[in-house]
Amino acid sequence: MDPEEFIQANAITLPKGDWYVDAPVEGEYGVNAQTDGARGQYISMTYGQGFQACIHIDDLGVLRCQLYRYNEVWPLEVDYGRLTISFGSVPMSIK
Repeated sequence: MDPEEFIQANAITLPKGDWYVDAPVEGEYGVNAQTDGARGQYISMTYGQGFQACIHIDDLGVLRCQLYRYNEVWPLEVDYGRLTISFGSVPMSIK
């Protein structure tokens, strides 16, 4: 799988670190991970109500992330101090 196919060109690129994706809704979620063939990894997290986080971590630990809801790009917020990626503009009625 090519990162350009997995994550759109406008995905955010983040420095190496122990990043955490904050779940947009309560409940269980699924994680699918596979290697990229070059010592990196693709990770997809699927949450309830159509939310999904797609992440590629390259062999140097650099992370690219794109968030979606029902297969449409969803805004994200980054807290560099806490190394947290959050789904942006999520109305409280959804959480």
